[in-house]
Amino acid sequence: MKNGHRGLLGLTTFLVAGQTLMIGLYSFLFAPMYFQGVDPEDEESAGGAPETALAWTAAAMAVGLAAVAANTWSVRRMTRAVRDRSSAARSLTTAIAVQVMVVAGAVRLAWLPAVAASLAVLLPLLLCRTLDRRTFGA
Repeated sequence: MKNGHRGLLGLTTFLVAGQTLMIGLYSFLFAPMYFQGVDPEDEESAGGAPETALAWTAAAMAVGLAAVAANTWSVRRMTRAVRDRSSAARSLTTAIAVQVMVVAGAVRLAWLPAVAASLAVLLPLLLCRTLDRRTFGA
């Protein structure tokens, strides 16, 4: 692993860790508040039915937990790959899959800042995966 590849993998690891923190904050703090009727602009808004709010909150937390767990595993493995100068193929592939899901969800919700941030994380992941394939094969 060359120093440029190692540096890019370190930067990408940092970006994925930051994205994991943001996914966790959104899934466990902001989404439940929003679904319970607390709007960012207003003190309170007229929320939907409690059953619907609870279902959306549970779904946001479940998806958030899965994304945070997968990204935490990926960050741990990518950190080890930077330190040991070894392949990070599986962890990069997992992080790419999570980022594709985040991009798809943000596009579905028409949330442009989240799309831009997720693409900014996805592009270095794809570049690292390409460099990893070139360096270590498969």
